Order: sequence, then C-alpha cells, then structure tokens
Amino acid sequence: MTTAVFDTVLPRMIPCPLPESMRRLLSRIVGLDEIGRIYEALQETGGGPIAERLLEFLAVRYAVTDLDLGRVPPAGPVIVTANHPYGILEGAVLASLLRRIRPDVRFLANGILAAIPE
Repeated sequence: MTTAVFDTVLPRMIPCPLPESMRRLLSRIVGLDEIGRIYEALQETGGGPIAERLLEFLAVRYAVTDLDLGRVPPAGPVIVTANHPYGILEGAVLASLLRRIRPDVRFLANGILAAIPE
C-alpha cells in the first residue's frame, strides 16, 4: 500500500475514475507501492537530504572526477539539465553532487517527485 504522499500520483497518470481494485493493481504495476515503501523507510532513517538517504539506502555508489566537478560554478546562475523523465536515481546522484558545490540547488521534476515534500 502506498503512503498518502503518493495517493495523488496515479490520478495524474490516469485522469479518469478507477475502481479501488484497479487502482491498487495499477499502483503495484507501475511501482508506486514499492516507491511508497522506500519513502517510508527513508523517513525512519533520520536527517540529511533525502537524495543522500536514498543513495545510502539503495547502496548506490558513483564516481565523478574533480575536473567534472570543477565545471559547475560555485556561485552565480547555472542550469543543469538531464533528460531522464523517470530517472529518480539520476536525480538523487545529481542532487548529491551539486549540493557539495552549492547550497542553492533546486529541481524541476516529474509528477512522482513533485508529490514528495522534501
């Protein structure tokens, strides 16, 4: 069962009324139930940015060179784009990397991520 946070996602994906049994089945098929379980587990892990908690929870490791990190200006205007509309993991890695360099990181994301208050 998904958390209340994700109850608004399925109606945005399928904008017509669905019987409860169909809604539960679709939530399972598209992975909302699993996302809800992971989100609940992350809520119990304590403080820190949710992107870093997610990477730790999933045991994700990544590598980036100092040269690449040096390409992100520490101040002033900058836009980083990634064309991964459902890439939650890529977004978490980007958030973790960019927050090392600058504190003013903001994300424009799809509807699933928009449901998460963090």
